[in-house]
Amino acid sequence: NISNPVIVSDYAHNPQKVSYALEALGKFAEQYKFSKVLIIFQAHQYYRLYSLEKDFIAEFSKRTKELMDLQIQWDLWITDVYGARSSAKDRKLINAKIFAKHMEENGISNIYTSSLENTKKLYNHNKDKYDVILLLSAGDLENILTP
Repeated sequence: NISNPVIVSDYAHNPQKVSYALEALGKFAEQYKFSKVLIIFQAHQYYRLYSLEKDFIAEFSKRTKELMDLQIQWDLWITDVYGARSSAKDRKLINAKIFAKHMEENGISNIYTSSLENTKKLYNHNKDKYDVILLLSAGDLENILTP
């Protein structure tokens, strides 16, 4: 537990980028002996999340198991999708709550934080519990860092 966690923001907008970011997180945490990490994921575009959902789940599963193997405790928060350029039709295909449920059904523990506003509140109340916080977003997730 440190009072100022290391914050890393990655423009992870597809499963492969998420995989790379989580792999790097594991190496970073292992090298610097960090034991507690928070991963916050904000999917970018509803259709992308819908069409690549199985790949996102596979990469999260693989990489969070690697974190456990390294004895690194992790929490995963799923916040609302950043719906840039998403049509009304695409927004009906999937949402972050459904994705969080599907992750849980595939053995990936997570917390659905709903709105960005709620994520910011949770972040401000919990950030001191973590050594490293990884923001995975090609949207506006970094807004949780502002006062």
